[in-house]
Amino acid sequence: MTDSLYTLVRNKVEDPSTQALSMQEEKEPVAGPFAPVAPPTYASPVKGDKTPTFAFSPAAFIPERDANGWFTSIQRQSDGAPRLVGRVVLNSVAAESGRVEQAIVHNQDRLKFTAPGLFVEGDPERAENERSLADRELAEALTTSFSSWDTAHRHVDANIKYASDKPGKQVWQENTTGSVKELITTASPARAELLFTHFPNACIFGFWLSSGTAARNKMARAYSSELVGYGAQPIEAGATKLDPFGGAPSELKVGVKNGALTVQNGTKGKPSDFGLGLVPGSPVVRGFACELILQQSTLSLPALRSLQFDSDEKKTAALTVLVLLTMAGQLLAQDDGFLRSGCSLVTVDQKWGWRSRTSGRTIDELPVPSLDEVVSALGEALQRADSLGLGFADPITLSYSDAQRSVLEARVKTERAKAAVEDAQ
Repeated sequence: MTDSLYTLVRNKVEDPSTQALSMQEEKEPVAGPFAPVAPPTYASPVKGDKTPTFAFSPAAFIPERDANGWFTSIQRQSDGAPRLVGRVVLNSVAAESGRVEQAIVHNQDRLKFTAPGLFVEGDPERAENERSLADRELAEALTTSFSSWDTAHRHVDANIKYASDKPGKQVWQENTTGSVKELITTASPARAELLFTHFPNACIFGFWLSSGTAARNKMARAYSSELVGYGAQPIEAGATKLDPFGGAPSELKVGVKNGALTVQNGTKGKPSDFGLGLVPGSPVVRGFACELILQQSTLSLPALRSLQFDSDEKKTAALTVLVLLTMAGQLLAQDDGFLRSGCSLVTVDQKWGWRSRTSGRTIDELPVPSLDEVVSALGEALQRADSLGLGFADPITLSYSDAQRSVLEARVKTERAKAAVEDAQ
């Protein structure tokens, strides 16, 4: 099927009537259907309110499966009115893009290619050379590495712009020909060869260079996916922190001085303020039991076709690579159904297909390929692109700038101060 998969994708890319690749996954909690799952929490609109806040809509449509197994319509009541149920977001559009994107870059060996992009390397040797605990905490923070595949805004992210291209120079300070800044500011849909060869993830997941330069390059998101729980019922849960000492009197006054616990020493604070004693919690909504958990993903071919290449031949070759990269990322992301504490899911049914402007609601089903089949087809597509001068560029290595080190140092100091609970006196 491998060769036919490559040919099929290439033909779909060339066919202007093909609008999207649709990928649908029905999921359930690993604990079984209707087990509560924990959605992501967001900041409360009320300042100071620490109650978990979710993206929950109490009255929303619920999708209904058609005769071919696609959720293309909505459930209705006996009188024909739409059935309204609770709807909760279990993973947002941005989060799902990040999962697929990172699945690609962190599985390069399995995909048999080297990802281009901007890679900010940490400094692990510094951690080994530090002796004091305080310095080692900072040094450990500086060992973290990341890339334009990991950052929220891809190659135009602030963490990339303010990294160091050469000693003493940040990327965004360089205004010379051939600099990384020039690459970032010139790679655009209008110069698609440059964007594709250096930042293929930006072609799929979008970007927007919105400030810091006269250029305002941007690319709409071609891949869109959301994981949603339908028929969602809020479930309350509570928790009480126990104490191996058996508790501590709330009347007792304790504090911390020079990192050490002090008792009845003129300090102000209850034991629970410092993590001591029994700490009871009130029941609040922490999860949702869902009638249906559904991930609906699409890759828009018209969005990809907005990339401007020197020839139709190059355009077809590049877009074929991008579609297959997306397929690979989608399959790899399924390997890890753990989203967060209290939310681990397993795929119980999935369907892939092509949507066309000439076929109405009918979806031309594509048998879900194996990862091996996609990898082999991707290899063929990459070879074809390379033969046309569209081979992926070598990764570009950057390092932490002095300014980024200062930001990290300030964060480490702040966290250290919180952990020590500085003496109020």
